[in-house]
Amino acid sequence: MVDNYSVLQQMGINFKAYKNEESPNYSYVVGTAPSEAIFRDFFNSPERQAIQKSVMFTPPEITFLTKC
Repeated sequence: MVDNYSVLQQMGINFKAYKNEESPNYSYVVGTAPSEAIFRDFFNSPERQAIQKSVMFTPPEITFLTKC
């Protein structure tokens, strides 16, 4: 079994998950990655997709932000 946290650290991806108190079935993840391409490589990996399919009912909405 691969330690997913160490893989994320090696890729430079950091995040925190937050639950919506008013709508407990919704959560948000706010994170950083060195680039959009690195994040997409992680996000689209077969291992990550398998986890997503096992716990999510709808695909996540992803928004990329940059510093002003």
